[in-house]
Formats: sequence, C-alpha cells, structure tokens
Amino acid sequence: MLCAVSAHEFATLHIPVMSGRTFDESETLRAAHFAVVNQAFVKEFLADTNPIGRAVRSPMLKAELPELLLAQKPDDWFQIIGVVGDARNDGLNRPVKPAFFFPYSFLLPTDVSLLIKTTTNPDTMLNSFKERLRQYNPELITGRLNRTLLWWLDTQGWGQDRFIATLFAMFAIFALALAATGLYSVVSFAVSQRTQEVGIRMALGAPRTSIVRLVLASTSMTLGIGLALGLILSIALHRVFSSWSGGNSRDPLTLMASSLILVFVALIACLVPAWRAATIDPMRALRTE
Repeated sequence: MLCAVSAHEFATLHIPVMSGRTFDESETLRAAHFAVVNQAFVKEFLADTNPIGRAVRSPMLKAELPELLLAQKPDDWFQIIGVVGDARNDGLNRPVKPAFFFPYSFLLPTDVSLLIKTTTNPDTMLNSFKERLRQYNPELITGRLNRTLLWWLDTQGWGQDRFIATLFAMFAIFALALAATGLYSVVSFAVSQRTQEVGIRMALGAPRTSIVRLVLASTSMTLGIGLALGLILSIALHRVFSSWSGGNSRDPLTLMASSLILVFVALIACLVPAWRAATIDPMRALRTE
C-alpha cells in the first residue's frame, strides 16, 4: 500500500514510531527520497531484518499512479529511515497490509487530503476551516472536506460491529441484572428460613463475621456450579457466537474477565442479606417462628 503523507501524519493518527524516525518538514518540502514502512512491510519483504538505511523502490508506484501525477521518476530508490507500528488499513476484519510511506511532495499537488484533529465539534471546525481556506485562496475546491474518521470507520464495517457489540452489551447487562436480582432474592429467602438458627448462633456468642461467612458459604456452591456451566457453554457454543459477533468466546482473558465480573456482582448480591442476618437481634430471632 502506497501512502503519500506529510511529517505530521503519524502523530495525528497516533501511529507509534517503532524505530528510526519520520521525515521532517524540510525533507517533505523538497521531496526527499526517504520512506517510512510499517511492521507488516518489514515482515513480508525484509524478513524481519533491520530495515533502517536500506534502499527500496516500488514498481507499484509506476503501476498505480499515472506519470502525469508524479513530480519525480517513478523508478527512483527510497531510503528507509523509520518503521512505524501497524495500523488497520484494509478494513477491521482483515490483516494489516504492508505500507510504504513517502513524502507527499513526490506527487504533483492535484488532489490533497487533510487530516485535522480537533477537540471541538467536527462540523463547526470544518465550516471554520473551509472559510479560512476560501480567504487564503478563493480558487481552492473543498467539496469533500466533510468526512470524519468515524464516518470512514462506518464505511469499513465498523458500524455493523459496533451495533452488534452494543446489542450484546445490552443483553449482557440485562442478564447480569436479572442474575443479581434472582441471587439476592434466593439468598434473602434462604436467610429468612434460617432466622432462628442465626439467632441461636449469635446468642451462643457467634461473631457477625461468622454469620456472614455462613451465608456466603451456603451460596458459594450454587455460584460455582453456575460459573462452571457458563464457561462450558461459552466454549461449546463458540461457533454460534462467532457467527453472530465475529469474536472469540474461548479467549482466556475474556472468560476470566467475565467470571470476575460475575463473582463480584454475586458477592454484592449476597453480602446485603448476609449482613442483614448478622445484624439481627438474637432475642427477636429466637422468637421468630
């Protein structure tokens, strides 16, 4: 993939420089024959060797770009001066393509795209920027200066992935709330059934912490069985989930994070009735039928 860029491209898109450097403003303006490549380029064409200082040229430069657009000879050699990290350049679901970055001044300035980073509303900023360009040169055409990176991501399929992720997140939050409510109700009912037992234990001198541990221990087996069944079903239904969301339900980090969230919510749902049982008056508990 050929990319004619300025020296500020990588900082604007937060693409890290892994080794070497990028071309500076003076090198960009004089169309210096320097190139920056990504890690995928190094892996595919340079066998993971140190690329800094090596000379390369791309037949694609002559094949893809008409000679009328070239300010320099298309078969010139470029010296690699830096390697940048891989960034998605062929959609979100495909591997990163090898990328070859060279100064934009290597091409004749017939069509220039600008990347602008802002903390304000994009539409407001774009209108202001268009006005400044008209003041600078009324003959400049800025017809397509209305695209955001969010729009570009939507055209690359991110919109569908975002919708699926949002849908799954809503279902997960709803299911988690139902599980927490159900667990709280079951534990509260179980504690109410053992009110006299709790009263007897406390009358005999049992501390509150032992009562809390008693309630938590009675629900730990249920929680463990539920977690085990959930993990087994997640692994067994991997193909079904992958066909819906494109993710990996067998990812260890995902499974661990989900289990920890469930344990945390379950502890909160159990601690409330457990603490309520530990603070009950022993005499009142003994009189309960």
